[in-house]
Amino acid sequence: MPRFFITVFGCQMNKLDGELLEGLFVERGWDAAESARDADVVVFLGCSVRQHAEDRLLSRVGRLKFLKRKRPQMVVAVGGCIAQVRREEILKRLPFVDLVVGPGSLLRLPELSEALLAGAKRPVCCYERLDKEFDGHRRPKGGLSAFLRVMRGCSRACAYCVVPRARGPAVSRPPDAILSEAQKLADAGVKEIVLIGQDVSAYRFGDVDFPRLLQLVAQIEGPKRFGFVTSHPLSVSTRLFEVMADNPRISRYLHMPAQSGSDRILRLMRRGYSADHYIQTVQTARSIVGDLEVASDFIVGFPTETEKDFAATLKLLHHCAFINSFIFKYSPRPYTLAAKMEDDVPSSVKKERNLRLLEAQSEVSLQRKKKLLGKTVAVLVEGRDKKSQRLRGRTFNNHIVVFDGSATVGDVVSVKIETVTPLTAFGKVEEDAR
Repeated sequence: MPRFFITVFGCQMNKLDGELLEGLFVERGWDAAESARDADVVVFLGCSVRQHAEDRLLSRVGRLKFLKRKRPQMVVAVGGCIAQVRREEILKRLPFVDLVVGPGSLLRLPELSEALLAGAKRPVCCYERLDKEFDGHRRPKGGLSAFLRVMRGCSRACAYCVVPRARGPAVSRPPDAILSEAQKLADAGVKEIVLIGQDVSAYRFGDVDFPRLLQLVAQIEGPKRFGFVTSHPLSVSTRLFEVMADNPRISRYLHMPAQSGSDRILRLMRRGYSADHYIQTVQTARSIVGDLEVASDFIVGFPTETEKDFAATLKLLHHCAFINSFIFKYSPRPYTLAAKMEDDVPSSVKKERNLRLLEAQSEVSLQRKKKLLGKTVAVLVEGRDKKSQRLRGRTFNNHIVVFDGSATVGDVVSVKIETVTPLTAFGKVEEDAR
């Protein structure tokens, strides 16, 4: 039987696409290889959101050059957002790549691989947008946690973001298809289902909006927890927060990128809201979901960003007291409005602001963790901590907890918190509370 090997870079969308591709290959009679050296087809799924992410993938693919010389019949495929946005550059920099497939055409990757192995002319590029249901080919494998895609693409027009170009406008899946897939995951023993979309809270299919969809999915028996990522500040609603508060199995965690605390930069980014609007949204969410934790994304060094603008970002971070933030240095993305602007913030300034924001977030994270000291929290057990080999899991509002005691992966246990760091809380299972 032919063998495939898949390597995934980037966001949860690519991770799920990798799992779906695996199911497609298996459906067609392929076997999974243990490494690229053992595979007939090697697939890389890559991200194009940041220059660094692209460089990592292209470097990794480049390592196959010598293996490809020894085994010229092997198919090397690149898929994902980077394939849609950088297809010409991929073939120019890596001429041994045989197959370039955009996100909308991944359904065809196995059949195209078979054609190339059978002698079809190389290379092949496929990046049309298909209407066929890719997610329906999933083969639930059980395990602790699973992503469940509710929509593809994004219809926002953020000035820095290449995702609408790479994945197209937002298209929501039918709720029946989502609920059917969620039930299959539950039947396979999955303990946590995470609904995903580029702007997941913007989901709408007919009269079913995202709060209603979340409500329906969270009625499924079996899983211990239901979550969702990622939300744009303009797509969340009071009703969504009420649904979260009403169901104890729904995660009390909201990943809602702010990107900047400066109103001037937010306008240039075309985010559509002010810093005050963002802060008010966080306050509303926390007033309804009492134990809610909020996480953000930030871009530092966006074109024309001044020290005053950056100070506003620091102020917003402290004001909102995020559990954590994903912080990136700005890099121009092709086909975006921001790419037409001069990238005028020196790289040294970007690096310095990045470090300062990370340090500020570390301070805030520690303060959030200190609120757990002496408390008993519910933790979904994920396995063993690699460093200490103690048990490890997350609370229902996404605090990482390392603890002593006896438990099985997938259990929900009560842990009393004894010490904390900015990243982790430490404690012991309260046997009497189990």
